[in-house]
Amino acid sequence: MGNSGFARFNVVLSFVGLYIAGMLSMSHLMGIQLPCGTGSGCGLVTNDRRSFLLGIPIAYYGLAAYLGFVILSTARLLAQRRGGVSLHRVGYLSSFLGVLVSIGLTLYSTRVLHAVCAWCIGSAITMSLLLMSHALEAGTPRGPFVRPTRSDRFLILLLAGLVGGGLAYSAKGLERGVPIDRITRKPAAEAPHLGLSDEELMPASVHIQGPSDAKTILVMFGDLTCPVCQDAFGRLTELLKRRHDFRFAFRHLPLRMHPLARPAALLSELAAEKGKFWEFARDVYASDTESEAGLRKLLEPYGVPASEARRRTANLNDSVFGQLALDDAETEKLKLDTTPTLYLVADGFYPARTSAAALEAMLDDVAKQRR
Repeated sequence: MGNSGFARFNVVLSFVGLYIAGMLSMSHLMGIQLPCGTGSGCGLVTNDRRSFLLGIPIAYYGLAAYLGFVILSTARLLAQRRGGVSLHRVGYLSSFLGVLVSIGLTLYSTRVLHAVCAWCIGSAITMSLLLMSHALEAGTPRGPFVRPTRSDRFLILLLAGLVGGGLAYSAKGLERGVPIDRITRKPAAEAPHLGLSDEELMPASVHIQGPSDAKTILVMFGDLTCPVCQDAFGRLTELLKRRHDFRFAFRHLPLRMHPLARPAALLSELAAEKGKFWEFARDVYASDTESEAGLRKLLEPYGVPASEARRRTANLNDSVFGQLALDDAETEKLKLDTTPTLYLVADGFYPARTSAAALEAMLDDVAKQRR
């Protein structure tokens, strides 16, 4: 493979990486879990608080990095010989640094979070191939660098169109609710969907807000320390203000990799005893506290002293553990391991998986089928 061949290969790899990073970025932007494959933990990795740097999702940095590689590799392909050599050196160094970052992130996700993100692994493989391509070219005798052809320009335009179109199509599909379940009517004699009845998905003790006469309920299994849950929580509460045909219920799914998730859930039950669950949940999501003491301090405005909160959450026989035990049992039965997980429970329909982005369309669908 000559110099031009390596340059073309790098262009292809750069666009592949751009698509992967774009998909990961969309999952953050839209608050939607990506299709990840059986046994993968994309949600566990992307939802972790430590998947952010300076408050910005690491996926966004990856998107910027691959956009830089696209610009660099395109310029390299279209450059004259002298400029091409300099651009190759920059690409070589950048891909080397990219591989180091990818190795670090992969080790962190597997050893600390005990999860594997298939999309992240795909990005790491792409970055490794970029490094390998630059390394092989560096060891290849430099022949004449052939001027770019019409085919090269067409390749760049084709790849740009495929990636741009692919991301747009994927975004539309995810927003419509793909791969989210469709909402369908159920016969009265039909067995409960998912092995759970509507009452099990939404027991009497669940935290719920919204119009009491609404026949549709959105059940969110969430983690009070999950940044994607924070985004979904905000979207859902805003939607609840705009339309009054559903209620919003919250159930606990504290992830083990978030050390403050379970303490936050327990403290929210103390707030619930004061009728302030939703206010406390909002405060936790808005807070940047990194200690249980900080979480307990958030309870004080609602009439729960920090000393009482510490004492009660340390007593395993306290009634504050009751709702969490119930939620733990249901999440185990549903085999849930990512947050947020949302179910739309509508009278006369099967419970259906949804997302914060797709919810409004599904509510419209329910209303249309009820006419």
